[in-house]
Amino acid sequence: MRKVVFEQVGNIILSIILTIASCQTVLTSKFTSHDSQLNFGVMWFLLILCAIVFSTGRFFYAKKFGIKDGYTEKDGELSAQDEREKVVGLEAAKITYRLLTYFLVIVLILFALATSFIESPITLRLFIIVIIGSGLVMACLTFLISWIVFDNRKI
Repeated sequence: MRKVVFEQVGNIILSIILTIASCQTVLTSKFTSHDSQLNFGVMWFLLILCAIVFSTGRFFYAKKFGIKDGYTEKDGELSAQDEREKVVGLEAAKITYRLLTYFLVIVLILFALATSFIESPITLRLFIIVIIGSGLVMACLTFLISWIVFDNRKI
C-alpha cells in the first residue's frame, strides 16, 4: 500500500503545483493585437524542482523498497507484488475511470454554461485550468482511496 500512497501523493502535489503555475501564467501574461508576452512565474520553477525531487524519490524508492513491495519505477502505482494487488489495482482503476467519465460530462455542461455567463477571457481561461486541475487531483485521490478500500477488503 505504501507504493500507491507514495505515487498518488506525489501526483497530487505535482497536479496542484501545475494548476497554480498555469493560473499564474494566465494572470501575468499580456496579449494584445500588437504584442504578446508570456510570463512564467516562480511556480514553474517549483514545479520543475518538485518533479526532479519526485523522480529521484521514485528511483530511490524502487531501489530501497521496490523488492519488498513489488514496486517498479516503470509501473509506478500499477506495480503489483502478487495477483491480489493486480486485482486491487484493476478495481481502483475502474472506479477512477467511472468517476472521470461522470466528471467529464459535468465539465462539458459547465463549459457550455460558463461561456454564456463569463465574459472575461482571463476568467474563462482560469476557470478551465482550475476545472482540469481539479479533475487531475480528483482522479489521483479517487485511485488512492479506492486502492486503500479494496486493499483492506482483502479481495
